Amino acid sequence: MITQHPIERQDIEVLPLSDHEWRVSDSALAEREGLGLLGFIERTGGSFEVMRLGAPLERNLFGTMREAVDFLSTPMK
Repeated sequence: MITQHPIERQDIEVLPLSDHEWRVSDSALAEREGLGLLGFIERTGGSFEVMRLGAPLERNLFGTMREAVDFLSTPMK
């Protein structure tokens, strides 16, 4: 069973790829810049591993899905 994770921002899409993997995109970014893919989240044991696309590529662990999505939704500095 693929678990849905509701989010608060209308423009952030969390698309389940499997029962433990998600693709996170920003539709507003896609409209402006043509590429809205922010990264991927994978549930690994009790944590959520995030791979954020960009230069450089980032990998981080979070305790909740909400924290993982919030991290991906925050612009890179």
